[in-house]
Parts: sequence; structure tokens; C-alpha cells
Amino acid sequence: GLGYGDHDSVPFKLDMPGLFERSLANVLDHALSGTLLVEPKSSYQVEGAEGLRLDMDIVLREPRSARAIAVVDAKYRRDPQPSNEDFSQVVTYATAMGVRQAFLVYPGTGHPPKRYRVGDTEVFAEYIDLGGTIAVEID
Repeated sequence: GLGYGDHDSVPFKLDMPGLFERSLANVLDHALSGTLLVEPKSSYQVEGAEGLRLDMDIVLREPRSARAIAVVDAKYRRDPQPSNEDFSQVVTYATAMGVRQAFLVYPGTGHPPKRYRVGDTEVFAEYIDLGGTIAVEID
């Protein structure tokens, strides 16, 4: 073992960014059920560049037509402030999908939601408190 405690244990590593992304998709799917379709892990093939694609965390779609209406990018990191790279990434996703709304979602408390505009795209920075309990009804 590591030299602490009375029992041996096997170390393990959690993919916290991936876990945050999947949890966010599940929470959105539950919260938006019947209103919007939540498509996690959506890919967009870049035209003229074989093998090059954009891998988006979440695309929100209109339920009847499946038309994309927004993109969501989950950002699990210590500094919950949007960076230049965050804006470049999410605006590229929005442009590729033909939508005008994009969301950057960070873990954190004490940060009010923020709204930005990049050309025709509205970018919203949202924050989720990971220290609380999320109530979900299971049928």
C-alpha cells in the first residue's frame, strides 16, 4: 500500500472533465425533457478536410425537426473564467452548427451568469455548484 491505514488499496484515477460533461448532459436531459433534445458527444465533419471533425460536448435540438438551436461546452477546471480559447472553441461550434446561442458551463459558486456577444453569436457563461445535491426523479 501507500503506507497509511490498515488496508491495502488499489489507486485509481477519475476522468473528472469527462464525468462533469456526462453529468451535465444527464442533468440537461432531465431538466429539458419534452422541451429540447440533448445530444451529447456530437461530431461535425469539416468540409474539405477528410478526417478532421469538431467534437462537441452537447448540442441542444428542437424535438420535432431535430434542428440544432444551441451548443454547450462543459469546462471542468479550477479557473472558472472564460478564456480566449473557450470563446474560439464554442463560437466555432456554433458557426458549424448554424446556431446563434452557445453556452460555456463551469463548475463554481459565487459567479453570476454572464452574457457575451461574438458577432452574431450570443455566448452565455453559466456556473454549477458541484457541492450541492441535485434532485432527480426516477420513474
